[in-house]
Amino acid sequence: MSDEQTEPVDGGTGAARGGESGAARGDDSGAARGGANSDQDPRTIVPFLAAVGAIAVIVIGIVVAQLVSPAADNVTETDLINTSARDFAAAVAGGKQDRIDAASCAEFSMDRAPLSGSATVVRVENVKVDGDHGTADVTVETDGAETTSAWVFTRANDHWRVCD
Repeated sequence: MSDEQTEPVDGGTGAARGGESGAARGDDSGAARGGANSDQDPRTIVPFLAAVGAIAVIVIGIVVAQLVSPAADNVTETDLINTSARDFAAAVAGGKQDRIDAASCAEFSMDRAPLSGSATVVRVENVKVDGDHGTADVTVETDGAETTSAWVFTRANDHWRVCD
């Protein structure tokens, strides 16, 4: 051998000949990753962990919000009266006497009912509550015609009931 040529001593990378190694050239070879046995780049897991952490914080926030203010506590008296009017109308339309009794006051008489037959509640407006008594303007549709009348409600056992 002459002085001008030397044999590669690094397994063929050219480092002994004065050439650049893979790490020096900037390519993503095993030398740049810390060795041929390293399969993962620790920098790529950080965004994933951040996303998992953010999702965990959001889920915990939702759970805490539900515990502090459950949906049942967000229901207004207007919502409850609206539901009572619709339940009463559905009971009358279905002819279910037990459901009519559950949705109306004990002294309620179907002869003085604010609707009859297959009427459906279109809207409930101008709800006014004074203690355990309330009124609302209820619009019902019967055979394509809408009529609005004032309905009277009474709260009994935490449920609003239609009264006459």
